[in-house]
Amino acid sequence: MIFPAMMFGLGFVAAALLAWLIMPPVIRSMSRNSSKKRRKIPQNLQQALADKDRLRAEFALSLRKSERKIEKLKRRAHEQLVEIAARDVQIGSLKKEMDKITDLADRRYREREKFRQGLEKAQNAKDMQSPPPEHELPGQDPAGDNVHALEPRDIDLSRVSDMSQSTRKEPVPKGSLASRIRKLKSAE
Repeated sequence: MIFPAMMFGLGFVAAALLAWLIMPPVIRSMSRNSSKKRRKIPQNLQQALADKDRLRAEFALSLRKSERKIEKLKRRAHEQLVEIAARDVQIGSLKKEMDKITDLADRRYREREKFRQGLEKAQNAKDMQSPPPEHELPGQDPAGDNVHALEPRDIDLSRVSDMSQSTRKEPVPKGSLASRIRKLKSAE
């Protein structure tokens, strides 16, 4: 029974010694914190007004900085809108020019078609008025010299057909002038 009482006493003495070592720094930090709080509380009306003015000035500075940023962003947005407007004007002028070129090409195509039709009519009229070919003339052999005259023409036609088969058609975007011309040619 003496041993537990002795251990209890020894523990009490150790705890008191530890508390005696720890208490001074704790007390100093508590006094520092309380003095800081006392310093934050204005002592008179002038300090309160000065603190209020300081806060207003800080707010005004932050507000001015954000206003400058906003002005800079607005200026940048305005410059971008001016660039977009200039591009729109340029696109509009290019579209007008493209429409003029398309109209000119369509006009030229119609003129070409009229010319081709007129040429065909003239060719047909010439064929109607021209005398019959020599091999159809009375008293001439159809297997005569006229057959040899057609051979160079047959050779030229074979070259043209070979060239047309060897050419490759490139893809053309839909709606372009070239695709419309190809459609019209294929319709013929």
